[in-house]
Amino acid sequence: MPDQTLPLAHLYARIADDRRFDEFHRVLAPHCRISGPGYVMDGLPAILQGMEVLRQYDRTFHLVGNHTGEWQGEDLFIGETYCLASHVYVREGQEWKLDMAIRYQDRIERLPEGLRFAARELKLAYVQDLPLSMAR
Repeated sequence: MPDQTLPLAHLYARIADDRRFDEFHRVLAPHCRISGPGYVMDGLPAILQGMEVLRQYDRTFHLVGNHTGEWQGEDLFIGETYCLASHVYVREGQEWKLDMAIRYQDRIERLPEGLRFAARELKLAYVQDLPLSMAR
């Protein structure tokens, strides 16, 4: 069976960066759970509401890296996705960039409408917040 999970992680990142939250149904199951340090979002409506926090940043850039895992039967994929998530914002008139090195613990299910994340647990490898010195 060809691995079709990699485009799913890339599409998730693109939807987040483009702030097209109404398109998350393309990658998230209705019952999806997204969790991380200090938060849990259960179900698509809660996730859509939670993603609004990204609007506080001028722009974001999620770079998807390693993607590993294996199928547990034909309808369940358990894996891990690396992501470097950069968040640009203005502090005291200067641009700053908050970088988060993430290792998502993923659960992907095959549903009638296609592959969808059923769960993503965000585990931080590190966080770095520094002034952004390069001009746009």
